[in-house]
Amino acid sequence: MRPHRISINVAILVGLALSIAASANFPALALSLSWKRFNTFGAVIGIGVGLLTSVVLIILGPRVWPGGAGSAPFPLTFPLLLSIPVGFVACWIGTLIGKPHPRQDSAFTELWVRSQVGLGAETS
Repeated sequence: MRPHRISINVAILVGLALSIAASANFPALALSLSWKRFNTFGAVIGIGVGLLTSVVLIILGPRVWPGGAGSAPFPLTFPLLLSIPVGFVACWIGTLIGKPHPRQDSAFTELWVRSQVGLGAETS
């Protein structure tokens, strides 16, 4: 029974690491591909807030909280249901606060066309 318990612990740790990565990276990645006004300041704020929210909720969750699942302040093992939307909101607020780059519109259009048709990809 001992090896089975170890594999469960490793699976939970991998799941927690993936939830931290998803909370930090997914909102910024999704918005950079789909929102023309999205800027670097919004990405940095969204990544930071998503990372911080995910780590804090994991610490307050049932797997890490010292009292166990019954006394944990946050009931979910994996905080993705809350930390990813918080990351999206932080990206949005950071984009509204930050200044747009002067060439932002043309760069977005260029990357959008390249991603759809592949023009210019052979030179990079």
